[in-house]
Amino acid sequence: MPIVTCRNLTLHFGTSCILDNAELDIDAGERLCLTGRNGSGKTTLLRLIAGTSEPDSGQIWRAPGLDIATLDQTLLPRDDATVYDAVSAAFDSAGDLLSHYHHLTADAGRNPARVAELHERIDHADAWNIDYRIQSILDRLRLPADTALRNLSGGWLRRVAIARAMVTEPDVLILDEPTNHLDIPTIEWLESTLLSHAGTLIFVSHDRQLMRNLATAVVDIDLGRVRRWNCDYDTYLDRRAQQADIEEKAAEQIASKLKREEVWVRQGVQARRTRSKDRVNALLALREAHRNRRRHATLKLEVDEGERSGSLVKELAGVTKRFGEQTLFHDLNLTIRRGDRLGILGPNGCGKSTLLRVLLEGEPVDSGTVKSGTRLQAAYFDQVKQQLDPDKSVADTIADGRNYVSINGREVHVVTYLANFMFTPDHARSPVKVLSGGEQNRLLLAKLFSLPANLLVLDEPTN
Repeated sequence: MPIVTCRNLTLHFGTSCILDNAELDIDAGERLCLTGRNGSGKTTLLRLIAGTSEPDSGQIWRAPGLDIATLDQTLLPRDDATVYDAVSAAFDSAGDLLSHYHHLTADAGRNPARVAELHERIDHADAWNIDYRIQSILDRLRLPADTALRNLSGGWLRRVAIARAMVTEPDVLILDEPTNHLDIPTIEWLESTLLSHAGTLIFVSHDRQLMRNLATAVVDIDLGRVRRWNCDYDTYLDRRAQQADIEEKAAEQIASKLKREEVWVRQGVQARRTRSKDRVNALLALREAHRNRRRHATLKLEVDEGERSGSLVKELAGVTKRFGEQTLFHDLNLTIRRGDRLGILGPNGCGKSTLLRVLLEGEPVDSGTVKSGTRLQAAYFDQVKQQLDPDKSVADTIADGRNYVSINGREVHVVTYLANFMFTPDHARSPVKVLSGGEQNRLLLAKLFSLPANLLVLDEPTN
């Protein structure tokens, strides 16, 4: 039985049609995976379903009393709020009471009268069961309740956001790229937890294993069209490939017939004859169908390699790095030479991003030395995209107001260069903040690849 129905949803961003008369039914208890290219409208459709955005036209019906919780693609802000504060915020006023009580009881110099008052208000609100749920999910995710968010890595911030989305036990759980920033054990825990979730699950992911193990149905969003496939992910891939072959053959037939008709019309037409008029009208319809055929852009990557570096790229000798009482790495010796491709693995919070910043000499060490090779030109992709100014245009992000960028000694127009990364001329004029998360990642890659660099440092580039 449907709990959410979407009818004739249409939404435009500028001149781009994100959704074109989209229709979708969502049933209770199903696990629905949304898939599609970056910028195709997956996050937009999630927001419409959740009610945090509105379409240009169309209707969305939700079952009365439906409880919906969401996990956004972006990380929680690194501020002074504690993990307990962030998770309890899912419960509004009751969560606020519990958060105040939690802070007071953790304070050695607490005010007994204030503690008693809050205890009574929590009793009156029947909120102790909420506290139990918060403590339970913090334990399951091994989250430190009293740690400030500013002290957490990206992976731990993601865990906190997952805890906040799941702690309310909602009827509908909406997850946007839930595995971003997570280590493998946490992804496995998340997968098993979602499999046992009693409510409806709607998620966006590019993690094929997650889609394969979770999805009971797949929704493909492609160039404004929304198509539902009532099958598992592997079956969806087979059926989509078959459908693509059918559509490609139909397009080839249209192109072939159009070519023949264009030859005919150039040979001259007796416009007064009804049959010729009909044929001309059919030709015009063919032209329109060919012009409106929806095509994907193709990604073309080229890196400006800069000048050749020395044989030695980086050398760490006896490096130790601590955060408070935690030692991330001790007496580390590491040598990176020209041509190496080094992958850094480890659980969330172990110091992977910190090690990258140490290598780039943007993070001080407690002891040891960091040596850089000669003629080194580094380009750094940071996982939170701090290098992108949301109010700057896409073109200015790449070229800083210039019309051309230099790639391996060639001058390339910025619009042409952006087209290689699947950005349209309209995208080039748009501010960065209107791009999807995936498109922003692609823009950051385009920016980095336009720089002369012989050392690429990438922190979670596939998020």
